[in-house]
Amino acid sequence: MHPSARTFPLSGRSRGSRLQVVRTFKVSGAEQVSVDLSRHFGLELTAQPLGGYLGRNELFLLHDLDAVVKVFHASAALKSAREIEVYRAVSGADLPVPRLLGSGHLGDGEPWVALSRMPGQPLDVIADDGAVDVAGDTGGASIWSAMGELLASLHALGTGSALPSGLVRDYGAMYGKIERPSSLTTRALAVVERGRGPVPPSLVHGDFSSRNLLVEGSTASLTITGLFDFERAAVDDPAIDFAMFLFKNAWDRRDRYERFLAGYSSVRDPGPDLEPRALHHLLGLLIEIEGWAIDEDPPYYRRAMEALARVLSDGLPT
Repeated sequence: MHPSARTFPLSGRSRGSRLQVVRTFKVSGAEQVSVDLSRHFGLELTAQPLGGYLGRNELFLLHDLDAVVKVFHASAALKSAREIEVYRAVSGADLPVPRLLGSGHLGDGEPWVALSRMPGQPLDVIADDGAVDVAGDTGGASIWSAMGELLASLHALGTGSALPSGLVRDYGAMYGKIERPSSLTTRALAVVERGRGPVPPSLVHGDFSSRNLLVEGSTASLTITGLFDFERAAVDDPAIDFAMFLFKNAWDRRDRYERFLAGYSSVRDPGPDLEPRALHHLLGLLIEIEGWAIDEDPPYYRRAMEALARVLSDGLPT
């Protein structure tokens, strides 16, 4: 999911005037969620709708449980299973992730997960106004370094039998689903198909950016309080998360990327050939975006195509 969408954080706070409705959500209904989760937890619970994104999911706040419930609609079985596996796998790690409180299926068969509500507000709301970039080296700007440190700690968990491996990033297959691929995307595929060398896999978030982070404090001193939304997580090349960060948070912002990389490197070696690996996955990400966003989220599509033209011309914007 991405910043232009109508989404809500695990803090249960809305994003006010920044929200943009892209299309009508698929609705499970707060009444149904209240009844089914009350039965599951043995408590009288009332679900407050928070929103969703492109009909792919819905979020509900359960005040009495101090929890946020995510109901999955698109690729529901795969995405819900992936989130459940990851939250279980990282439960003993020293990471600011919500606790998995429960999971199940609604009466209509849609899977859900209940997660502990985290404090803070979305970093992307703060980052968008640029305040964190002018707070100075010892102030808010260090949040980008903190993001790098957090990602390195996630990647350092390595792999294990309990971690998901079901997300295969077959960028050629993604290209094949585009009805009328642009010339830019065709050029990108040619670069991607040159391949990349083998890399020791780690647990990757899959959508690591400011929109999936919660923070507290002033712009002069921010602390990361939450990392969530693991529905794209997998055991794969860690450079995938660098590509996502570049596209969503560091485009034309070399200062952010340098802080991010320094933070990451202070915890973990990013590995060999990081730049070409990140380029490989960035091009793949942009191919994927053309496959769905042209109709579902035109502004996001236009941004991706502008980025694709820039990358094919100049390489990574760092």
